[in-house]
Amino acid sequence: MQNKLLPICMMLFVQSFLFGQNTVTGTITDANGVTLPFATIVVEGTTIGTNSDLDGKYELTFTGDENTVIVFSFTGFASQKIRYAKQPVIDVVLQEAPELLEQVVVVGYGTQKKSDVTGSVATIEVEDAKVVPTTNVAEMLRGKSAGVQVTLDDPSPGGGSKILIRGKNSFQGGNDPLFILDGVPTADINSINIEDVKSIEVLKDASAQAIYGARASNGVILISTKRGQSKKLKISYHGYRSEQQLVRNFDLYNGEEWAQLRREAYRSENNDEYQPDDFVFTPLQLEVLESGKFVDWEDEVINNASKQNHSLSLSAGTENSSIYASFSYFDQKGIIPGSAYKRGTARVNLDHRVNDKFSFGTNIYLTTDKRDFRSGSLNFITLPPLARVRDENGELIRFPTGEETTTSPLWNIRESTDEFFTNQFQFTLFAEYKIFKNFRYKLN
Repeated sequence: MQNKLLPICMMLFVQSFLFGQNTVTGTITDANGVTLPFATIVVEGTTIGTNSDLDGKYELTFTGDENTVIVFSFTGFASQKIRYAKQPVIDVVLQEAPELLEQVVVVGYGTQKKSDVTGSVATIEVEDAKVVPTTNVAEMLRGKSAGVQVTLDDPSPGGGSKILIRGKNSFQGGNDPLFILDGVPTADINSINIEDVKSIEVLKDASAQAIYGARASNGVILISTKRGQSKKLKISYHGYRSEQQLVRNFDLYNGEEWAQLRREAYRSENNDEYQPDDFVFTPLQLEVLESGKFVDWEDEVINNASKQNHSLSLSAGTENSSIYASFSYFDQKGIIPGSAYKRGTARVNLDHRVNDKFSFGTNIYLTTDKRDFRSGSLNFITLPPLARVRDENGELIRFPTGEETTTSPLWNIRESTDEFFTNQFQFTLFAEYKIFKNFRYKLN
């Protein structure tokens, strides 16, 4: 039996060695040696990735062997694939891709080739941006266009993001850009199903924004969703599930260290004389100190949490009609107990061509979401480890140190969790008439 187990153990050891954790660092530059900030680095075929910092430097940690392929990309540059080959440092020089200038972009009045656009218009590579799972469309824009700053407005599940285009333009007024979804202004892009997005254009300067008036003073983001194709039925599914984990980053006192700190504090307040422990600590704290069963509040409050997204879509059409329909479900648990976010969406885009000049269609969009978030105090970093979280029956103790001035953060979470529901429905009817060649009028 021992002879059989030995080869198996050796195989497991070799396998774990071959597919261990690998870390690669390096710098990403262009052909002139200029560093490229916020470039995307992704392990091919996975959702593992990172972005370069302001100096073009990056650090990527992944699990794989020497044949693992790493993909480097940046807007306006040709992507580059490099085999890992156990190289600890991989510096990458990306080449500009002139052919990208021939891509068609959406502008206010219609579509143009990039090479014909005089204003500052940035096209987001949607398929590349979707490689790394994100919660919403705003987060998908992070690091994808120069001058576009995306910051997390609320870190809890379902929290939105703020987008600034070329900095703040007003100290008192709003700085949010104007969002145009399929030709119609919209206030919320966080509820859009990412898999429905076909293209995103960012209009940055006055010439590109002019037709939208004062509303476009902070920039314009144009989002177009997918349409049906005039071919046979196509059904697609996209989904993922991941685990969120907060890396422990607080070096806290253990029970003995905190107890000594408290003794020293009382000594400094009492003419440099140590006070008896029954004066310094509460009876409950003395029991914990004697037992050595100290509380790690970070471990008690912070948990691993799951995040998953599932999207099902279908596309079909005939010579004159087409349909695109999708359904999605997003579920994110929070690392803080009592926080969570769920979202369901449904979309139907219909198009019908009456003749060579006239066509019409409709966009129907429905979303419903539920957000759970805690509103109580969560200051667990300063809580003493001389405490008791639960009683003998497993029930939470409100005052874990025996002092009514100190309330358990878990108690606050349980007693103050709020629920917020949102339902949105959008119906858009449009018609398009071809007046003459290369000139169409579209009414929403």
